[in-house]
Order: sequence, then structure tokens, then C-alpha cells
Amino acid sequence: MHESGNAQYLKIEGDGRSHPSGDAVGHSASFPARYREPASALDFFVRTVEEGNVGAAAGLLSASILQCVSPSRMEQILYESSVDIASAGGIEAVDVQTIAVSDRHAELKLSIWYCDHRLETERVEMEREDGQWKVDFAEGRAAESSP
Repeated sequence: MHESGNAQYLKIEGDGRSHPSGDAVGHSASFPARYREPASALDFFVRTVEEGNVGAAAGLLSASILQCVSPSRMEQILYESSVDIASAGGIEAVDVQTIAVSDRHAELKLSIWYCDHRLETERVEMEREDGQWKVDFAEGRAAESSP
């Protein structure tokens, strides 16, 4: 285990990356000011997961999501997503389109192109909490392969 700032990270053999220790999930994280719009905040969340920063990614989820899933299960889900991204060679491009936005709720269409030529598209809902957009729900993951 090593420390970076105040966060503790575990080195997981085989993948060459460090992962936040178990109590990291649920800690508050915030988007930099330039990510305070729903589309840019979602892009930031995706990139945080890609980097394998599980604790920070969990902090970018809405309180309602974090109440529905145990911290250890959420850490596992985010870690598995990070591993899936790495096994695809990383993310080549992210496109976020706004479907609808109100003062506290946003609905977005997220398209992710992976380096292995797969495309995944899903609808993502976000909630504004304390002035920051948080990922609230995702559904409809459709994976396609490009020739």
C-alpha cells in the first residue's frame, strides 16, 4: 500500500495500476469548475473510471446510488469497469449529448468508442447535488463493433 496525498492506494498485482483502499468509496469528490455542466461532468466521470481511480469515481455518484449499493460492491463495480476499459485498450473517444436538462436533473446520451473498435451507447441520468452534477443512473447499454 502507498499513499498519494491523503488517499491510500492498493497495488493489485497484474494490472500495473493502483486502486483506492476499501474505505475510499463514498468519500466526497468534486468536479473541477470546468466540469460543472452535466455533459462535461459525465465525461470527467468516465475518464476517472478509465484511470482506475475508484474512490474518486464513487464520489462522483449521486447519494441515491450510493444508498442503494454497499460501498464494497460499488468499489467492485467501478474497478471491474476500469478493468474492462483497460482490456479494450482504453477509450478512444467519448461523446456526450444532452437530451434534457432542468435545474436539478439531466438526461444524457453517452457514447464511448474503445480502442478495440467497440462502441457502447447508453442513457445516463444525472442529479445536481450541492451545485455539482452527479451520475445518478445509467441504462440501455448497447454495444456495437465497428469493422
